[in-house]
Amino acid sequence: MMRRTTIRLFIAAITFSVGVGIAAAWLYRASSPSAHGPEVSRRRDPGPVLLEVSDYAGGMYQYVGDQLLLRVYADGRAEYDVLNQESPCLGCPMKPTRKEAELTPEELGAVVSLSRRPDLWAAKGEYAAFISRTDTYNIMSVSLNDEGRGKKIVVHNVAATHPQAKAHYPPSLIELIATVWQIKRRLGE
Repeated sequence: MMRRTTIRLFIAAITFSVGVGIAAAWLYRASSPSAHGPEVSRRRDPGPVLLEVSDYAGGMYQYVGDQLLLRVYADGRAEYDVLNQESPCLGCPMKPTRKEAELTPEELGAVVSLSRRPDLWAAKGEYAAFISRTDTYNIMSVSLNDEGRGKKIVVHNVAATHPQAKAHYPPSLIELIATVWQIKRRLGE
């Protein structure tokens, strides 16, 4: 009888200890800055966000999930995500690292100029996929901000370099996407 009580107390103590450990780990993780996404240093007020382009990849891509392609602030500071190139599996969740950089004056000028083009502001809010992909898809979101007015454009299975792209997207949207990728290449992505 005594032995059974001792075993029950021992099991209860272990269960309690494990529960406390799990709760402590959860509280620590929830309170850490990296639990809420990549941490970015804030050296100064960068001003308003002029442009934000993000991409969601799904299906049989090496990584699935959201990636910040480029966020541009009024002062020329940019943020972007870099993916770990060593994927443990096909379709693994993305775990990007947020990075910062300064755009060149030419790059900032190009972003500002393109983001103010009338055909971009007159663009539809959403573009359906005009090409099919086997087992993969992506959804690109382009958010613009110009002196208090905002616009969001969502493009499914973006294909800005496809020969038929000009028939489906406004010219400035094609140029803006190309500019974003050009900036990312310069930044080493």
